[in-house]
Amino acid sequence: MSKQKTASKAILQYLTGHGRVRTEKLRRVICDPPPEGKNICTPKMFYRYLADLVESKRVTKFEESRNVVYYAKPKWAEYENSIVQSAVDSSRDIMIQLKRIAPIRPDQTDDIPVILSVYGYILHGAFIDIMDLFSWATLAKLRNPKENSIAIDGILDGTVPDLMKLFSEKIETIEKYRSEIIEDLLDLQSKVPKLIADVKKISRDILKPYLANNPVVFTIPEPFATSEPMKMAAATKTIQPDWAMSNWYEMNMPETVAVTAKHIESIMVFLKERP
Repeated sequence: MSKQKTASKAILQYLTGHGRVRTEKLRRVICDPPPEGKNICTPKMFYRYLADLVESKRVTKFEESRNVVYYAKPKWAEYENSIVQSAVDSSRDIMIQLKRIAPIRPDQTDDIPVILSVYGYILHGAFIDIMDLFSWATLAKLRNPKENSIAIDGILDGTVPDLMKLFSEKIETIEKYRSEIIEDLLDLQSKVPKLIADVKKISRDILKPYLANNPVVFTIPEPFATSEPMKMAAATKTIQPDWAMSNWYEMNMPETVAVTAKHIESIMVFLKERP
């Protein structure tokens, strides 16, 4: 287990058992040598890991003054609200994607192959995003199964089915080409494992000149297609590289397809310009 995972787990466990804890106390528990502490990481890395937990909303920061700061695990209501807001944002992005799917007009006959290719990428991106939303809501429900969350249940029983219905309706608008679209979707999905491997390789190649003596490992949970035609981008909510010299550092990636595509394009340009 990486140092960040070990430290993050220890921080969360301590906060679970002690409620609100001041920064200094929490730092001593994680960084000081036994018997006072666990000696997991340096203070510098502790603050970085703690900031990552706050950013991911797994820990809440309470700042009474500049010198008096507390940390605690968020209450269920706060966590639920963050999931619901994420669902609202994701749903809006998915609906924007799917609005681009429209019936093919008679005057577009010559462009049908290109149009179907673009539609395939759009539909695949929307499908991956819907499944991602379903996964987050399911995990949120499992996180606190004793809580009866109307909001989380609403995502699972209402939002996700509604989005899948819209997804199906968009395919029906081009019913004549359903078989081609479905084949394109299956083809795109079949490329996911190779895409993950390719992005990992690109990431390692980029970092090699700078971290020659440090192992680099990228964990990429789920890729999806960009909304632009004929472009495929691996995109995730998070990418977690093991930098070795700083152990684990979690970087939040852009959640919109367009912004993610821009990042991937920058990587590709960088690789092409390398001597």
